[in-house]
Amino acid sequence: MKYNKTKYPNIYYYETAKGKRYYVRRSFFFRGKKREKSKSGFTTLPQARAALVELEQQIQEQELGINTNLTLDQYWDIYSEKRLSTGRWNDTSYYLNDNLYKNHIKAKFGSILLKNLDRNEYELFIAEKLQNHTRYTVQTLNSSFMALLNDAVKNGNLLSNRLKGVFIGQSDIPAANKKVTLKEFKTWIAKAEEIMPKQFYALTYLTIFGLRRGEVFGLRPMDITQNDSGRAILHLRDSRSNQTLKGKGGLKTKDSERYVCLDDIGTDLIYYLIAEASKIKRKLGIIKEQH
Repeated sequence: MKYNKTKYPNIYYYETAKGKRYYVRRSFFFRGKKREKSKSGFTTLPQARAALVELEQQIQEQELGINTNLTLDQYWDIYSEKRLSTGRWNDTSYYLNDNLYKNHIKAKFGSILLKNLDRNEYELFIAEKLQNHTRYTVQTLNSSFMALLNDAVKNGNLLSNRLKGVFIGQSDIPAANKKVTLKEFKTWIAKAEEIMPKQFYALTYLTIFGLRRGEVFGLRPMDITQNDSGRAILHLRDSRSNQTLKGKGGLKTKDSERYVCLDDIGTDLIYYLIAEASKIKRKLGIIKEQH
């Protein structure tokens, strides 16, 4: 049977031997899967429109098994727990996203029902954030928030994400200039060696080779070998932070695992760090003195 569109979304008409009839169809997501509900046989357009309203009301009121009466705070708990348990987030990812939510989103929108989130209010919220934060920070918190709302849509807890695609203008706070000249860098690293304790300088020096802070702290003696020239080769395969004191058991992505060759100074410093770590472990009784 051929269904023809009307000027109303989700309402169609078709021809029968007894004349024109109307058909309503409503798609929605439930537990991450797309579902569909429909009704047909209506003889007038007002009947079809009323049936569509009733169908959408059923979706809203959970008659189709969907809870659309969750607040943003309630869904955040569901969403963040799911991301941790499925491995989409590690502890550090959770910490960063949780901070974004609690520091920016929660106070303003946490107690509001998902279905009552207002686009106009959110656009004003974004404009206000741009007065006190860099554009990059605002883009980051918006991206995190949209991921949450899009997840709610996919799981059927929200009919649609009305907040997506909001305009993010320029910030009153200029982005930090992270570029330095080679001359400036040489001056800085020389001063760092002069004033820093050797342990901190050694940790800092390793970042010259592209190591992230977590990767520096995730290094173990078993990750360090030497090439034919006696320079240290680092096998980067774990990371460590305040949230993952025992390591993550891997890097953020498989592609992040790599090998890095140090220069002579870096080689001396990495072996110095290993020796210092051994001293601290012996002092704390983590490893025993050999007699």
